[in-house]
Amino acid sequence: MIVDSRTSRVNLSRVFTLNETAAWLWQKAGDRPFTSAMLVDWLCEAYDVTPETARQDVGNLLKEWRKHGLLSDDE
Repeated sequence: MIVDSRTSRVNLSRVFTLNETAAWLWQKAGDRPFTSAMLVDWLCEAYDVTPETARQDVGNLLKEWRKHGLLSDDE
């Protein structure tokens, strides 16, 4: 679960739940810069998934994260 804490008051109406894999990627990325290629590599190393499937899944995941303001457009 992710809580939007970008303001001085935490807004509990902006809470995001992630499935196990998305949460794992979120935690692995942490507060450091990352690329979609890094996420794809991590998925391929940890799960039995092809790079093509991982790229598609990562693209969809990043699109959702951006849509909900969890990432900036440059990430």
